[in-house]
Amino acid sequence: MDKKILRKGVAIPAAALMLAAGGTAYAAVGSGWGQRLIGRQSDGSVLTATNQLVTPAGSSVEQSGRPLSLAVRPDGLTAVNETWDGKGLFTVTDLVGHKVLQQYSPPAGTGSGNVSYGGLLYSPDGKTLWAAQPGNLLRFTVAPDGTLSEPVAVALPSANGKKPIPAGLAYTPGGQQILVTLNGTNMLAVLDAATGTLVRQIHVGNAPRDVVVVGGHAFVANQGGRPAQAGDRTNSSYGTDIVANTDNGSPSTGTVSEVDPANGTVVHSYVVGLAPSALLAHGSDVFVANSNSDTISVIDTTAGKV
Repeated sequence: MDKKILRKGVAIPAAALMLAAGGTAYAAVGSGWGQRLIGRQSDGSVLTATNQLVTPAGSSVEQSGRPLSLAVRPDGLTAVNETWDGKGLFTVTDLVGHKVLQQYSPPAGTGSGNVSYGGLLYSPDGKTLWAAQPGNLLRFTVAPDGTLSEPVAVALPSANGKKPIPAGLAYTPGGQQILVTLNGTNMLAVLDAATGTLVRQIHVGNAPRDVVVVGGHAFVANQGGRPAQAGDRTNSSYGTDIVANTDNGSPSTGTVSEVDPANGTVVHSYVVGLAPSALLAHGSDVFVANSNSDTISVIDTTAGKV
């Protein structure tokens, strides 16, 4: 099974809704939308390239390409999203003026090209942006107006010919280290935040997607579930045996790993819904979006239970 099956898109609340705008195209035959053009409609609704008619709430900003993960700068004035098939790999938006400020791609030869399936993290002062590409991270300088420049590629470890595919980023308490989920190698990497140097790797579940920090511990969403055991029905995904159901080969388990990044140990594994792909920390609770179950799990980190 191609690992892309595990990586379902997850809606991320943001200060503004980004709408992709491209060349002229009509709705698909048989979609029910007739000869409508894809994009903004006369009543303010938007017909998407996937034949969905949506009416955005609040303000919206149109951009070229398909926005993926999004991060809001700490000052709340601008945001950045990873962009597929746009005028640049990264799009910076003015959240006050409701306009695109920049669509930017690093110079050729800087990084591994394209964007990953998530992974954007501003420094607490908003002067630096970390962004994930399939084989590395990029570290950008952020100007006072929020625009990006001076990208530097930061290497990440591969394994057995597999790219690391970073997907989720978070600072440890105090901001001295950065945690990175490596979706391609089933690891959580700990980096020195000042230099990007690898401190350690910690083996977690399969296809780790997102990470948040509560009480000094990292909580990692394992989109591919727990490691396979003898007797499990499995489906190979990017060289990893994923415990799979018999209907369509998709993951039949979902877990969240609780990790102590200081000593590199997994201290607990929580059983949640299928394909957990996004996490939100609220106080001592961790909310888990289970993409394939269409449910939310809530982990009480104080009691250590779901």
